[in-house]
Amino acid sequence: MRLLSRTTSKKWQIAFGPALLMLALLIFVSPVAAQTATPRPGGTTSAQQVSDTPDDIVKNLGSKGYYVSQAVKTNVNEPGLESKIADTVSKLKGKQDTRIAVLGNTILTQAPQSKGGNPADYAGFLQGYLSSPKPDVVVVVDANKKAVGLGTDKLSAAERQEVINESLSTFNTKGFGEGASMVAQKAADKISSKETSGTLTTVAIVVAILALIGGFLAYRYFTARSYWNKRVAELQGLAGQVSNMVLDLSPKIDYLSDRVREQARGLFGQASSTFSNANTSLRQLEKPNTWALMFKGGEYEKQYQMTASQLQTTRNALTQVQTTVDK
Repeated sequence: MRLLSRTTSKKWQIAFGPALLMLALLIFVSPVAAQTATPRPGGTTSAQQVSDTPDDIVKNLGSKGYYVSQAVKTNVNEPGLESKIADTVSKLKGKQDTRIAVLGNTILTQAPQSKGGNPADYAGFLQGYLSSPKPDVVVVVDANKKAVGLGTDKLSAAERQEVINESLSTFNTKGFGEGASMVAQKAADKISSKETSGTLTTVAIVVAILALIGGFLAYRYFTARSYWNKRVAELQGLAGQVSNMVLDLSPKIDYLSDRVREQARGLFGQASSTFSNANTSLRQLEKPNTWALMFKGGEYEKQYQMTASQLQTTRNALTQVQTTVDK
């Protein structure tokens, strides 16, 4: 009996041992399998919930230009919301680069830059933070609190509030998509209007400056011509006096006595030569280009002074000859 009992016991141990091993393996592997299981399509997992963060706002606004948070898609029954926003962003890109985000309050509150979930603060932050290119307008809508923020450095605070006030009724009557689009469109229109007005003002200022410059140049043109003609006339008068002295003294020198004739003739010859040079220079000063007078006045002034000096020197020399003749 003892021998049979032992044999039977050994057979049970042999049969039961592998069963215990398999059970232990299943118990150990089950938690690992549960951790690595793939969620079924359409299911909501913790990974999907974590991915809906402020980083997604920045990423999507930078790449697509718009973002509708998962919370809004789940809880807001508004057909065509995302497509409406996408279409608005696309249409405004050639006018004013615009980005639009429609968010739930939870994800908005998670962004530290929103200062406790304020869409206006967050819109202002995003407008300054986004780059390549930097947007002109950022619209942030809090779908839970039904609040909207507008961020742009091209409008004043009062102008931004005016745009929002003009669009509030659209949110109430047509939904978030139409409301956000209305804010974006009105902001873009107001910015474009200011830019056009600024351009026209700049053009007007430029035209006024050009008119002033043109008027000043015209004044200088005519006054320079008149002033120069008056000065040249003074030289012409002096040259006429000298010319008369030359004509008057030329025949008289030959009647002087031998003692003074050669001395007077030499002085008269030098005076005549100087007068000839002065007369040539005077002809050049009579008809200069008026623009040359305005922009090369220094050169003409030097020539004028030289000619005047030559005529005066000639007259002084001829006066000495006249004194000799008179004696």
